[in-house]
Amino acid sequence: MLGLSFLVLLKWRWGVSCFVGGWVLLFVGHRIEGNNPAFFQGAIYLLVGPIWVAKEIWTFLSRAQQGQEHDTLPPKQS
Repeated sequence: MLGLSFLVLLKWRWGVSCFVGGWVLLFVGHRIEGNNPAFFQGAIYLLVGPIWVAKEIWTFLSRAQQGQEHDTLPPKQS
């Protein structure tokens, strides 16, 4: 994943084409599915993705600061 990030930063045209290609695939998938994307229902749905990403980053950073790994399970209580 880190290599892909560097590729996008170094070759910005590849990054733009991957971004546009992702959106095209999104709409093709919704067309095949027969459903409209949720953000067509209202502008508030455009905020769901960024809020989720911000929450994941916050969780990752807060656990990293505490010295925990991101995907660890809590200890079992007997």
